[in-house]
Amino acid sequence: MKKLISFLSIFLIGTLSSHGQSSWSFIATVEENVHISDVRPSYNYINLSVPAANSGARVGAYFTKSEKVSAEFSLGVTGIGSPNQFVTKLVPVELIGHYDILGSNIDKYKFNLDLGVGSALVSNSSSRFGFSEHLNVGASLEFIDALPGGHVIIGTRYSSFVDDYLDQKVVAGSSNDGILRFFTTARFDLGESAKKLKMDLADEKAKVSDLNSQLLTAQSDLARESKQKEELTNALEEANQVSKATQELLEAYKNHDLNSPSYVLFSPNLSDVNEENVAYLGEVLEILKSNPSIKLEIIGRADTQGSEDYNLNLSEKRANAVKTWFIESGIQQNRISTSWKGKIDPVASNNTLEGMALNRSAQIILKL
Repeated sequence: MKKLISFLSIFLIGTLSSHGQSSWSFIATVEENVHISDVRPSYNYINLSVPAANSGARVGAYFTKSEKVSAEFSLGVTGIGSPNQFVTKLVPVELIGHYDILGSNIDKYKFNLDLGVGSALVSNSSSRFGFSEHLNVGASLEFIDALPGGHVIIGTRYSSFVDDYLDQKVVAGSSNDGILRFFTTARFDLGESAKKLKMDLADEKAKVSDLNSQLLTAQSDLARESKQKEELTNALEEANQVSKATQELLEAYKNHDLNSPSYVLFSPNLSDVNEENVAYLGEVLEILKSNPSIKLEIIGRADTQGSEDYNLNLSEKRANAVKTWFIESGIQQNRISTSWKGKIDPVASNNTLEGMALNRSAQIILKL
């Protein structure tokens, strides 16, 4: 068998080293073993010591020669054993060649026939460590792009060793020991495939960045629309308030006695509010108290008797006297505005006594 292993090693190295397009991958493998030896294996996997003793792991490099031909070089730590009989740990180094029998017609799968050689550091029957060469045959199914940037391989291989001491027992005339293993491998591409993965990741990041930008724009638009809605709501409320105030003013005028004078009259040269005017001022006072949105404008006047400065001063006193009366009656000062005309802009002709009496007044105007 040693000659066959040597020949196969040379053949694999020669085939894989010939010129051609190639790529490399990283592989990581976990496996579970069944030993074929002089000691009967245990299949009682409920006893956790059985799978623990027969498990292993490997890492290595995967070389893709062409669409059909590939190989792997791996180093691992594995074991075989049966409870209460023996446990052996091995450190195998292997070179395995693969040939895809499906060809390039199937994009998602590869079905490989596996053939390879290896050597394992193992304890011999004298409790000394030595290398035991072995031949590997098997088959594996590869799922292309099953992982981000990589692939998944499942399969089984049989390793036939040149020695008979792996089970810590040498039986004369028996066949050499062997290991049947079932494995799962993750293969991650390097080189161009890795670059493609990086490009894909960069594209995804760009898409995420674009989505974030769109989200920020949408949030900005939503905030602007919300602000516009708030402004429209405030304008509507303000319009409703104005409408309500207008209605209140109309109701106030409707309920007010239109035959009552709209002027507070004064005697010549006087600016005091007399008892005759209190009744009318009381009506206006009730309107103001019942309608807080209504404001009051007072315009003081005088007749043409006296100088212009005298009449202007007198009209100011008359407007302020009426204003003072309303303030003392409970109306807020900011609801009252005053102005005075003197003998300018009369409300009646000063050529008659009646007209002069009407001009000696303070005009009352209700407004919003």
